[in-house]
Amino acid sequence: MLTRPRQVKHIVRSGDLKLNVCERGAGDIPCLFIHGLADGGFVWDDFSSAIEPYFRSYMVDLRGHGDSDWDVAKNYSLHAHLKDVEIILDHLQLKNFLIIGHSLGGVIAAGILERRPNDVLGAVLVDTSPISDGDVRNHLREQLLQGYREFGSVEEYSRWLQQKCPLVSLEVAGLLAKNCLLPLPTRTFRPKFDIDVASILLADDAEGQRIWSRLHYFKRPILIVRGAGSAILSRQVADDLVKKLPLAKLVVVGLAGHSVMNDNPPGFSDAVRPFLNQFRKIH
Repeated sequence: MLTRPRQVKHIVRSGDLKLNVCERGAGDIPCLFIHGLADGGFVWDDFSSAIEPYFRSYMVDLRGHGDSDWDVAKNYSLHAHLKDVEIILDHLQLKNFLIIGHSLGGVIAAGILERRPNDVLGAVLVDTSPISDGDVRNHLREQLLQGYREFGSVEEYSRWLQQKCPLVSLEVAGLLAKNCLLPLPTRTFRPKFDIDVASILLADDAEGQRIWSRLHYFKRPILIVRGAGSAILSRQVADDLVKKLPLAKLVVVGLAGHSVMNDNPPGFSDAVRPFLNQFRKIH
């Protein structure tokens, strides 16, 4: 049964913002986890629990997400997120770490590979694409706006989440609902993110494209993880990406769409754990 793991919270200041980072695990190899748009560090709870004996996991809440502060200036650009993550790395004094990012978090992870290539042992990029498709961006924005409303109960949100993501099990949907909702004074609930984070879907993607164009210079192992039913990362784009990266490998997880770690937690674990375990031997 899935349970929310025991965690140690770190509060990291980035300018006027307080960023939340949850730490768990007894291993000596650090893993930095970065979630996708409108999610939070909690999406990694199940997997971080599975690797707890061997790795020390740090799960970031990006600005405007989870338990991190919202930016009153509404700056949710890729550049701002990258700066925040670098500040977190400095605060935690992380060296020789692994980085795992999903969707937007995968783009941020790729940016960290470029900025700190000597500090990163390897990377897992989960269902994130170097192709900036306007139709896909608009679809994601519409979905995000539809879900940003008040719900009468945690159970109501859980049911809505299952309708939106039919591959997510009842158990996982319930756990996500408990962790991602903000209680309101009206005794209703709303997703725990700033709706203005959606602005990144309308922004110029030049920074992201520049990051992807330079990723081939990173000479450490990279695992590309794709959900078999993903509408975000196509098989062709994933194959092309692996061909361009010198030490990259692709794993496709069945019974999963874009949210691979939520749609099929055991399949995600089976795909990623062997990749991480290789660093236990060489670290």
